[in-house]
Amino acid sequence: MQASEILRVAAALLNVGDEIPIAALPAALPHYLMRVTAICVERRQLGVLREFLLRGLAIGLSTADELSGFLGVRVEEVRTELCLLEEDFFVTRGGSPSAYMLMEKGTAAISVQGLPQTTEREAACYVNGVTRRVEQVSSELLPRRQLPAGMLVLPAVPARAPRVDELEVAGVKTSMLLARNALPRILEITRLGRVMRTTALFATGHLLLRKGVHGVPLICINGAADTDLAKPMGSHPALNSVKALLEKNEKQARLHLTQLRPALRQAKWDKPEAVHAALTRFVAWSDADAEDAVANSLAQAAFIRSAQALLEATHWISGFEVQVLFAAALVAAKKSLLIVVPQFPDCFGTRAFGGVQAAVRRGVKVELALSPANARAIENDPTYRAIFQGAELIPMSTVGEWCGFCVDSKYVVAGASRGDTTVLGRCDSFFGAVLMNEEKPEALIRDFAKKGGAVVTTKSRKRNASSPARGI
Repeated sequence: MQASEILRVAAALLNVGDEIPIAALPAALPHYLMRVTAICVERRQLGVLREFLLRGLAIGLSTADELSGFLGVRVEEVRTELCLLEEDFFVTRGGSPSAYMLMEKGTAAISVQGLPQTTEREAACYVNGVTRRVEQVSSELLPRRQLPAGMLVLPAVPARAPRVDELEVAGVKTSMLLARNALPRILEITRLGRVMRTTALFATGHLLLRKGVHGVPLICINGAADTDLAKPMGSHPALNSVKALLEKNEKQARLHLTQLRPALRQAKWDKPEAVHAALTRFVAWSDADAEDAVANSLAQAAFIRSAQALLEATHWISGFEVQVLFAAALVAAKKSLLIVVPQFPDCFGTRAFGGVQAAVRRGVKVELALSPANARAIENDPTYRAIFQGAELIPMSTVGEWCGFCVDSKYVVAGASRGDTTVLGRCDSFFGAVLMNEEKPEALIRDFAKKGGAVVTTKSRKRNASSPARGI
């Protein structure tokens, strides 16, 4: 059984004892492919910036602020270069601590060399839409129209494309040196000219949203979390609206479940370390060598033991736990497994049902309750028919967001799987509970699905016979 990419990201990024995020969602991070012109000169012994700093001192400029305004270079870079020139005895401090003046070595350096001739080159670079830094992109970037369905498109900060004065010259220079038509080493970039063309692209990754107003999100690109993205994105209104929607869905799911099962009001069970252990062992079992029967069996046994720790008492669960518990149910079920998924495959995903065939071969009675439309879709799709061969398909009379499963009539997992459209794109979430020691667990999950998916109708008010009829 293969673990989903979201579970792999959560297992890799969450530390033991960390609070379980409210949701993990596929996300796309904005980038810009920018083509700009670069003004280059022949490389000198001192370097272009140092040479023109010395020439600026020669014409009467003395402070870093004056040189920065004259050359159009950031004052921090000017101060750094002046300190290096001072260490090499090209310049020295003048009448005040912030003033500089030429020494004999600096005067000789600019008198021997003439003004260099400039040339214009075209440069291409990738700019992160959030950090606004030039990056060397290793993965493939996609235009928005090619992004997979159901992926949140994170906004750029700010929303506009970067201007040429916001780009780092050093980053553009590195991009030019690594390009196929690399910049000749005899040339050095002095400044950037203008933006010729800008193309919006996106890097695919995942977004882990933490609970609370001050919860810092985790944005994972290429399997690693980038902490530099947390600060500008954590306070973004669009991301806060998505978090507020998920927290609202969780609140509504808990309210509905407590109305149907008042015992859940007393549910207090918080063991994030158990969830983390189950996630880690599930991924380890998924990555175990299928041909090595001994290693695969040991990894499966370790996963089942860690999943059993999540079944100690009735408690609330999120989308992480439901995937782990569903995978454990497909492996550990001995007699019966009832799965209620009105909106297949949105509830658990197609990959999660890969273990149905193994359960059927072990002699487990697998029942799949779903909507009539989805039942017909399974019958018409060869891939789905192969996955659910031997399982009993039960069409449901109602279609709603409530789903779950019951394992060997021992425990029930029930919750709401909801897909919402937000300002950033489609957002799928699951919130529910594990119910232990129920008298009729199979009837309970069916009752949840029916009540959660029932259509509410309002009768029209009857007109009073004594009231006069209205004329037209």
